[in-house]
Amino acid sequence: MQNQRNIIDFSQHSHSLLNFIAGICRKLKVDSTIDKYVENNIGRNPEINYGTLGTMLISMFANGYKSLHEIEEFFSDESLDLSGIFNVDLAGKRVTDDKLGLFLDKFYEINPKKILSEISANAINQYGIKVNTINFDTTSKVMWGEYETDEGKIGHIDIDFGHSKQKRNDKKQIKMALGVANGVIVDADVLSGNYDDKTFNSDKIETLENILDNTNTNKDNFYYIADSAAFSYKNIAAMNMKNLKLITKMPETTKLCKEILNDAIDKIKECSELVITNKQNKDIKYNFINKVMKYNELEINCATYYSHNLYETKVKTISKNVKKELGAIEKITKKYNKREFMCEEDAKKEIQLISKNKDIKKSKFLDININIVVSKKRLSKKECVNINEYTDIYLLQIDVSENKDKIDREITKACMFVLVSNDLYIDGEFILKEYKTQSLVENKFKQLKSSSFVNSLFVKNPKRVEALSYLLLITVMILSVVEYVVRREMKKEDETAIGTGRVKMKQPTLLAIIKMMSKLSYKIVYFDDGSVDKKLNRKLSHTEEIILRYMKLDESIFIG
Repeated sequence: MQNQRNIIDFSQHSHSLLNFIAGICRKLKVDSTIDKYVENNIGRNPEINYGTLGTMLISMFANGYKSLHEIEEFFSDESLDLSGIFNVDLAGKRVTDDKLGLFLDKFYEINPKKILSEISANAINQYGIKVNTINFDTTSKVMWGEYETDEGKIGHIDIDFGHSKQKRNDKKQIKMALGVANGVIVDADVLSGNYDDKTFNSDKIETLENILDNTNTNKDNFYYIADSAAFSYKNIAAMNMKNLKLITKMPETTKLCKEILNDAIDKIKECSELVITNKQNKDIKYNFINKVMKYNELEINCATYYSHNLYETKVKTISKNVKKELGAIEKITKKYNKREFMCEEDAKKEIQLISKNKDIKKSKFLDININIVVSKKRLSKKECVNINEYTDIYLLQIDVSENKDKIDREITKACMFVLVSNDLYIDGEFILKEYKTQSLVENKFKQLKSSSFVNSLFVKNPKRVEALSYLLLITVMILSVVEYVVRREMKKEDETAIGTGRVKMKQPTLLAIIKMMSKLSYKIVYFDDGSVDKKLNRKLSHTEEIILRYMKLDESIFIG
C-alpha cells in the first residue's frame, strides 16, 4: 500500500513578476554569462554565485524597486520564494550589503560592457530580432556625493559636472548612451559626466563594425541614426571609409544649413508633399526637397523639410519675440519723447548712439525709423530780448512698425529643418521616416529615469557606480526585449491582450505587460515525508499564456 503524505505546512507567494523576469534572465543566460567571466577572477567561491546576485538585482529593478539602501530588507522578505524564483538553493543564505558590494566590485573588474553586449547578442539570437538601423543618443544621470580620489579620478569614468540634460547643473553626473533598434536596446555605455556628445558619436563610429557583428546586422542595409551631434566632416568621412550609411540632422548653426534654409525658404511650400502618421495616429504633413550638395569635398544628400504641424507653435513663439522686441524699443522711445536738442548736430549724434543700442541692433522683426523734427519753442522771459521771441529746437521722432514679411519669413524658417545622409540615392521620405525613429531612444531614456528605477545613484565606492549603472542598462535592455517580442508576436497572430480593468490591447505597452504578469500567485505545500508541491492558485489566463509562450517560457518558472 502506497504511503500517504500528510500536509504539515504551506506558504503563499505572489511575486510573479520576479519569477517572470528571472525566467527571462535564464533564457538570456544572464547568470551563466556573468559567472563565466567571474570564475577565473575570484580566489574562492562566494556563498551566492555572482551570476545569481546579478540576476537578483536585475529582477528587483524590473519589479519597480526604487531605493538602494533597502536591498538587504527587500531580499529578506519571508514571502519571497527566493530559491524557486532564482532556481538555486538560497535557503539560509542572506543577501547582504557586503555581498552586493563585493559583487559590484567584481562586476566592474570583469568589464560589464562586454557582459551587456553578450547578453544583448543572446537576446537577438534567442528571439530572432533583426537589426537594420540603430538609433544612438545619450542622457545624463544625477549623482549624489563627492566621488573623488586624490587624483580627482575614479578609474574608467569621471563623475563630473557637465551639460545636464536633467537641468541639474549644480550636481555632478555620469552619462549613459543607448543604441536602440526597433525599440530594443542593442548597445549601451556608461560615460564620464563631461563626455561630449560629438566625441561620443565619433568614438561610436570607430567601434560600429564590432556592434554590427555582435548583432548579426547586414551592413548593406544598415543606417546609423543620431541627432545633430553626429554631424561632422570627420564622422561622414569615417562612415564613407567603412562603407556604412548615416542619417543625422544638420545643426542650424552650420554655415551650409543657413545657406540651404535661406535658399529653400521661398519655394519649400511648393515642393513635394509627404504625410506621416505619428504615434497618436495623427497625420503630419511636410513639404520637402532633396538635393545632393558638397560639404567641403564630401557629397551629402540634404533633405530640407517644412513641417505644417509646427506652424501654430512657431507663430506663438515668434509672436512672443515680436512683443519682447516692441517692449524693449518702447523703453527707448519713451526716453526721447520730450528730450530736446538745441542744434541739429547734437540730434544727429544722438541718432548714431541710438543705432548702436543692443536692442535696436538685435531687432529682427521691426522696422525702426528715426527722424529729426524741427519745432518752435518760445523762450523764457529771462532768455527773451523781444516779446514772443521763439527759437528752433530739434526732437527725435522714432517710428516703429512690425515687418510682416520678416515675421512670416521667420515663421516659415522656424518650421524648417535639414536632414542629411551620406547615402546619395535615398529620397526625403525615407530619410525622414528613419530619422523619426530617434524617438525610440528617448522612450528608453524615460524608462531609465522613471520612478521604477534608481533616480539618483549613490554608492560608497565610485567604481560601483559604473557597475550598478550597467546593471540598470541590462535591466532596461531586457525589458525592451520583452516589449518588442510580445508586441511583434501579437501583431503576427492578431492577438488581443486583456489588461487591468478588462481593457483590450492589440499592442500593449511595457507597463501594461508588467502589470499583466504581476497578478499570479502560487502556494508551496510541505509534506511530512519531506516532499514539496507547488501549485498555481488559478489557471493561467489566455493573456498570461501567450506572453509566456512568446518569451519561450511556461508555468514552470512559477512552480518548477
